[in-house]
Amino acid sequence: MRRTGRGSSWGTGSDRDDTVTDILMSDRLVLRPASSPAQVACFARGFGWPMVDEIPRDRDEGVDGLTAWEAPAPLGSFFHCEDADFGIPYVAVSGTDRAAVDTVVAEARRVLDPWTLPELYAGADGAAEPRNAAETTVLIGLAAPNDFTPEVYDRISAAMRGGDENVRWAAVWATTYTGYDAFIPGLRRAAESDPVEWVRARALSVLGVFEDFRGEPPYTT
Repeated sequence: MRRTGRGSSWGTGSDRDDTVTDILMSDRLVLRPASSPAQVACFARGFGWPMVDEIPRDRDEGVDGLTAWEAPAPLGSFFHCEDADFGIPYVAVSGTDRAAVDTVVAEARRVLDPWTLPELYAGADGAAEPRNAAETTVLIGLAAPNDFTPEVYDRISAAMRGGDENVRWAAVWATTYTGYDAFIPGLRRAAESDPVEWVRARALSVLGVFEDFRGEPPYTT
């Protein structure tokens, strides 16, 4: 579970700013194609949470669709998002108490039945068609836990080295959802030596995202 905020760590730390409350953000729960915004809204209404924000998805502008409900403390917000590029829906919850966030996540898993990582791993391992492999790779990236997960890394890395350029492109894109710095060497290799120009270009642009986040100078080939 990822923590956002200005504190140095979850818990206490010598350089911690005690005037700022740490906010925990759950892992994303990626919803199946059969799910609907109405089901998610019904889930939120079941807790009595008021909707406080709604932003329509705009693929051309790269804007994720977002609906947010305000939950009482120690929770923060419950989110339903649609990825800007592919329209893949997912939900997440924030709060200041790990147990409270985990309780909502468990209920969302029970009611909304999102993809599980073992299902997605099996789909990637058994994909016979490049299109299926590409779609599953993107889903794995979006469903990647906030904490580094070797099974996620291994499958996306393997897809980046695959024989189909569409699968390699999807894998490069999938790294952006994870935030795992471990992908940087593979992205550099793709930017330098992938045989397809538009895959190299995408890898280079994704490297820029990672390096901007890390405060590093842009990578050039």
